[in-house]
Amino acid sequence: KTYVVDLSNEQAMSLTIEQRPSKLSRKFVPGCFVCLDSRTCSTNLTLTAGSKHKISFLCDDLTRLWINAEKTISCLDHRYCHRKSYSLQVPWYILQLPVQLHDFSWKLLVPKDSISLALVPAQKLQQHTHERVCNTSFSYLVASAVPGQDLYFGSFCSGGSIEQIQVKQNVSVTLRTFAPSFQQEASRQSLTVSFVPHFKEEGIFTVTLDTKSKVYLRTPNWDKGLPSLTSMSWNISVPQDQVACLTFLKERTGVVCQTGRAFMIIQEQRAHTEEIFSLEEEVLPKPSFRYHSFWVNISNCSPMSKKQLDLLFWVSLTPRTMDLTVIILAVVGGGTLLLFALGLIICFVKKNRKKKINKGPAVGIYNGNVNTQMPMQPKTFQKRRKDNESHVYAEIDDTMVYGHLLQDPKGSFLQPKVDTYRPFQGPTGDCPPSPPRICSRAPTAKLTKDEPSSGFLSESESEPYTFSYPNDRNISNGNTDPPLLETYETMEPGE
Repeated sequence: KTYVVDLSNEQAMSLTIEQRPSKLSRKFVPGCFVCLDSRTCSTNLTLTAGSKHKISFLCDDLTRLWINAEKTISCLDHRYCHRKSYSLQVPWYILQLPVQLHDFSWKLLVPKDSISLALVPAQKLQQHTHERVCNTSFSYLVASAVPGQDLYFGSFCSGGSIEQIQVKQNVSVTLRTFAPSFQQEASRQSLTVSFVPHFKEEGIFTVTLDTKSKVYLRTPNWDKGLPSLTSMSWNISVPQDQVACLTFLKERTGVVCQTGRAFMIIQEQRAHTEEIFSLEEEVLPKPSFRYHSFWVNISNCSPMSKKQLDLLFWVSLTPRTMDLTVIILAVVGGGTLLLFALGLIICFVKKNRKKKINKGPAVGIYNGNVNTQMPMQPKTFQKRRKDNESHVYAEIDDTMVYGHLLQDPKGSFLQPKVDTYRPFQGPTGDCPPSPPRICSRAPTAKLTKDEPSSGFLSESESEPYTFSYPNDRNISNGNTDPPLLETYETMEPGE
């Protein structure tokens, strides 16, 4: 069967079909050959870009063969690269071949100190560690492509919490398969590369924590140690309703610096507070809780001995719970507000009841239905009108009562005529004169000798208008005669 591999639209790409490394065996193993255009056959075949190729296989067991491909993507003008992005995906013409893909490498090249790279996967990635091994059919191997720099960022597979990997300079990204099932899972593989402004760290990992499991992270070059004078950062995002617990595997790094300093910085992104730890002298921090997103930065020195810097840490999430003190304060505050509201309601109800109880008849309106006696207590007000002096006035100021009648037409007050006191010299007539009526609005006229006095009024008629003057029997001038009105009250009509 003949297969077509179209590389006519590709640039800077090569594809090699070769035999897998096999163990030495004394058994005879027939050879596997790859033929180009059915004319040239060999145990390995390399196809170059710019052409369309037809290949066939002469092999009874195609599992003894695999494919390695490499493609170079370079950016020469940083003004043009900022607007470009590339999808790192295995082409369909490779997936249709009956031979398993082993590696597909993309070499990404950028101008030095002007542009950096950002790798964004279609599915979040997990870093391969001894504590959490990748069990997928493929992984991405990320390593530096700078000549003379030995920096391996790590192996990453889908199903983790790493959203983005940013690399300072040239980098090589290799998709490596581990099982033939990659053909069925090929749709899951997709990695987009874009160009970002230059930064100083060798690499930055953006991590969004997963609530289901721990996230294990380790420094690059785990087996050899972080290269000298290299700096790495992790941007770790914490959900609002979760708390992150940061834990380090070792208590000390054991690194001894010859030049420079090895240190670690943990910075809260919201508060911008920094915790700085010396990796050469100090003990690594104990497990700590982080309530907001934070940075972890690790920078290496130039070590004196062969012991290199390597760190492994993990982050786990737990639901955020309110502090006990906050809960107690909230309960106390709520109870206080409730009691205050109840007190206001009780005071308002009592005030309304008082108003209803104290509310009587309108002022100035006679209420004849008022019972002056308390119930079940008869004879509490037994005085009759004759015995009760509540209707007797102590004195009345004529000026206050009749002041408006004492004004002349010009508005000035008339001085009332004041008589002088004369001692009693016996009756001057048949009966004593009666006082004028208070209810009369007319001014009191002075009686002349020719006008007869009004008739004697009965007690019932004159009693409401009786005037009582202070009776002081111990007068300093020695006058013991009773006043005229008092004498009148003691007289009987029969007399």
